[in-house]
Amino acid sequence: MKKCYIYTRVSTAAQIEGYSLDAQEESLKAYAEYRELEIVGNYCDAGKSGKNIKGRPAFRQMMTDIKSQKDDIAFVLVFKLSRFGRNAADILKSLQLLEDFGIDLVSVEEAIDSSTQGGRLTFAILSAVAEMERENITVQFMAGKMQKVLEGGWTGGAVPYGYKNVNHELVLVPSEAEVIRKTYELYQQENMSASAVAYELNKSNMVRITGKREQKPFTYEFVSRVLDNPFYCGRVYYNRRTNKKDRDGKTIKLDEDNIIMAEGKHEIIVSPEVWDSVHAKRTEIAGRYKKVDDGGHVHLLSGIVKCPICGKGLTGMISRTKNLKGDGYYKPIYYYKCRYNTRQNGKTCTFDQSLNQEIIDGLVMNILQKLQTYREFQDALQAALGDQGNIEKTEKRLQDLRKELREAELTKDRLGEKLDGLNPLGKDYDRKYEETSDKLDSIYDRIGDLEMDVISTKKKLEALKQKADSTVQIMTFMENLPLMYEEMSEEERKEMFQAFVDDIELFSEDRTDGKIIKSISFKFPMVFDGKPLAKNTKPEDMISFRLDCTDIDIELPCKGNIIMKKQADGSQKVIVRKGTYAAIKAYILEKHDVKVPTLYIAQIKRKYGLEIGKAYNKPEKNKNHVPKCTKEKELLIMEALKFYDLMEQDVEYREDAV
Repeated sequence: MKKCYIYTRVSTAAQIEGYSLDAQEESLKAYAEYRELEIVGNYCDAGKSGKNIKGRPAFRQMMTDIKSQKDDIAFVLVFKLSRFGRNAADILKSLQLLEDFGIDLVSVEEAIDSSTQGGRLTFAILSAVAEMERENITVQFMAGKMQKVLEGGWTGGAVPYGYKNVNHELVLVPSEAEVIRKTYELYQQENMSASAVAYELNKSNMVRITGKREQKPFTYEFVSRVLDNPFYCGRVYYNRRTNKKDRDGKTIKLDEDNIIMAEGKHEIIVSPEVWDSVHAKRTEIAGRYKKVDDGGHVHLLSGIVKCPICGKGLTGMISRTKNLKGDGYYKPIYYYKCRYNTRQNGKTCTFDQSLNQEIIDGLVMNILQKLQTYREFQDALQAALGDQGNIEKTEKRLQDLRKELREAELTKDRLGEKLDGLNPLGKDYDRKYEETSDKLDSIYDRIGDLEMDVISTKKKLEALKQKADSTVQIMTFMENLPLMYEEMSEEERKEMFQAFVDDIELFSEDRTDGKIIKSISFKFPMVFDGKPLAKNTKPEDMISFRLDCTDIDIELPCKGNIIMKKQADGSQKVIVRKGTYAAIKAYILEKHDVKVPTLYIAQIKRKYGLEIGKAYNKPEKNKNHVPKCTKEKELLIMEALKFYDLMEQDVEYREDAV
């Protein structure tokens, strides 16, 4: 008997049309019985749109099962092609996949079978028609929304803060409307920014209740959304925003000529004059401040390092100080900070430290490079690997099952021969036939059970061997990590941390021993060698453990500018030492017993394109002789610049003049 899957789908509209799940399933089962097909999989998407395949989890699971060939099916049955989907490209792509695995698609209601040439042609035509129907419905729907806007009505979607939906009409929520008015009032004040407004609102007695009835602080994002929404002054827009993406995944910019504005019928909260005034201020401030260019810097552990107070992921931030003595900025400083401690987010968290990324990233990487030496890592690998004897026992079990299966097959053959050899005219034919038939039925049942046991035992053996192979792969990866890390791009390093590190727990207060990291939770996928790192791997497919860093000796990053400094109270703290002119001269004097003037350091920094301040005391041209730095001292200065991470390590000496 050939096997098949049945697939049903229904939306709210389809229920009304009579395409209920029960009706579809009943029709498909009747067809399967008529064709003598065994249904081995029933997949159902209830209340799902047929717009595209991505939005239908049961359909995607069915396609996954087809690719794995888990049931060796010959047909997929659907009630109508419209239940299979309405996007022609997706349908034909799915149909091609079915054909690749030798599986035919049957639309029962429409009597179409893809195994025939005519059926395949009909499928292509009907898919195109279904696509046209969907586009027509979309056009009609958007036309309805446009008409609603022109009439000043609410077109649906998320209800703006300050209103509530009463019978498809928006009415004011007095307490929320008061927050809106206060937001605009504060922002109109001189020197008041969106962040400052959020701060003032959080200081006030006003509260912000979300749609889930949760109390949340006023944030910069909330204030910005309120100030930028013209709905509050009575203006309703259509086609102002879109979720459509181009091939690069970027949001498509809409043509302003296609944007439609109408006066809304809802009660306004602020006057159009107030909104226009605020909008003008927002535009002027936006042009004044430009986003700081971070030169492609990647915040490796953003979101992974957790705030020790509120538990949220710390955010990567940048600080750049303008060079007041010259053009440009000083070298940027990157750090991790809890965004819930900032003024614009209401300062709801008390953890106010800014953690230098060089220090945190370096400490974590040093721990990761030595991970295989820690007991927690070794125990986790051993637990995942299990007793090697389990593999041997499972292999022995599989051998015994196969032997028993062969014996059962022989018994089946003997009973079949015995049954065929019975004399129909014999005295005890009926009794012997019944006894032999019962034994044959029992042995068939036994063979079925043994075959299932063989399959499950093989899977268990494969899983055990896979774990064994994975532990070897992980150990090999860890051994080669230092060399691999140097060759990785910043994006690849971040991907590695995201794949292997679940979270990093910090100490909430400074410690006398200078330690910052309290523990790290690791997660290693069972198999990752040669494959993309999975972001949604199941917990059972991971080797997971938490490393307690309390008693681990601190190993500072290799960069010389990161040191452990003794504080006035006797405690220690990891700091980044700044490469000032005085520090560079002190380094060279201490290490090489050579004095270098500030002028030489400035010459070398200028020669290699490093940012320096403007030389205000520079003599006029040809007025005085300016001494030039010698090669010997230039090499010493370059060493010091690299020590303080002011110059890349791979920069080599150049013969051109200073």
